[in-house]
Amino acid sequence: MTSVTEGIDAIATTRVVIAGDVSADKPALTSNSNRSFSGSGAAMDVVVSSVRAYLSALNKMSSYVGAVKASSEAPETISVQTTE
Repeated sequence: MTSVTEGIDAIATTRVVIAGDVSADKPALTSNSNRSFSGSGAAMDVVVSSVRAYLSALNKMSSYVGAVKASSEAPETISVQTTE
């Protein structure tokens, strides 16, 4: 956490790094359980700044998990027919 400005109206910037639970029987995200996600937030309130950073990191994690699931469910080949 850092302060962008000084004084009573200071803006705090926060950076959060999260990772999946590596102690579980199954990896939380994928077979690559060492993956981490970072997020940043800024606000005049330290708590709001921290929440924004945490939500940013969770959104990145959610997008990654969705992309991994979509790619594993996608068919191997896609054929496209054209009319000539």
